[in-house]
Amino acid sequence: MLSLLAWLDRDRVLAALEREIETKLPDGNALPFEEREQRIHELEAEILAIEREEENVIENSPISISRRADASPQAVLGIALLGSELMEAAE
Repeated sequence: MLSLLAWLDRDRVLAALEREIETKLPDGNALPFEEREQRIHELEAEILAIEREEENVIENSPISISRRADASPQAVLGIALLGSELMEAAE
């Protein structure tokens, strides 16, 4: 049905869709798209640093501590991926 309406009155359908999109736009607290990717990389690097600290505690604890099933292989093995933005951000 929508395809028929779009074919018959393309401009009105587009205007209605644009109004609908505008009402769904993120609020003023949302990060601009340009900053979002950078913030994601920063948070991923922070998470990896915390996971490395967690691994250090596990390795150096006098008692046996089980690792999480979803522990980061990078943190557990103490490695950095070559060419990784995470490696660059962690340095």
